Amino acid sequence: MCKIKRLINLVIPVGTCNLGCAYCYISQKNSWGRGKFPKLPYGIATAAKALSVKRMGGACYINICGEGETLLPDYITDFIKLLLEDGHYLFIITNGTMTDRIEQILTFPRALLKRLGFKFSYHYLELKRLGLIEQFFDNAKRLRVAGASVVLEIGNSDEYVKYVDDIKKNSIENMGALPHILELRDNSVAHQPRLTTLPLDEYMEIWRSFDSPMFQLLTECRDIKRREFCYAGDWAINILALTGEITQCFIGWDIIGNIYDDVDMPLCFAAIGSNCRAPYC
Repeated sequence: MCKIKRLINLVIPVGTCNLGCAYCYISQKNSWGRGKFPKLPYGIATAAKALSVKRMGGACYINICGEGETLLPDYITDFIKLLLEDGHYLFIITNGTMTDRIEQILTFPRALLKRLGFKFSYHYLELKRLGLIEQFFDNAKRLRVAGASVVLEIGNSDEYVKYVDDIKKNSIENMGALPHILELRDNSVAHQPRLTTLPLDEYMEIWRSFDSPMFQLLTECRDIKRREFCYAGDWAINILALTGEITQCFIGWDIIGNIYDDVDMPLCFAAIGSNCRAPYC
């Protein structure tokens, strides 16, 4: 069994999406427009070297997400392959509709695909509106057959409530399991209130019916101030690929380094410790 050295949340600059979900700030912001997202500042070879297994002290679990649809950039599949070839384990967050990129990934050797996973964001209403539900599930099934891991996730938007039965039926029929539930919150406010107008008891009854361990964890940890020693900043880090900045936690907090500063030198890591400023985690 491989020992994972660190967890890395790697944020890719995208700034746009090919869907327009009502609850997503990216579709409203549309920072750059499709096809105009920035490249990585020093190219993918330098970025991969900056994140190398050797430099990180061992193989890492790297969660790759975009400010928008992660698989839109034209360099992304080559970058994913470089990280896999170096020995890392990757999980990609995607809306599952970028078939051309997925077909490129399907050409990877099976040995690489076995260390690659996908979080397919099930944006039910947008997929239905655009006639992409069948394509979404087809892409998920093709990746799974090829050796990659696939998990479904759905943000618990109020607009999905009347479609819960259809969402469950499609998920079971195509993937043999229900999606995990991701609690939608307002991240612009420190306390991150839930994005719902439903009474709490009704809200909990609806989304608990999916039996999602992720939703259970999110709700059990909510509003509980953590005072234990936190290893984020050492065992887990957040990296912005556009600037190279390393922060201790995906919430932000202190910048503790930059991956692009002398990629041949070791990085310094600093755990948050017992001084987390978040109201809960």
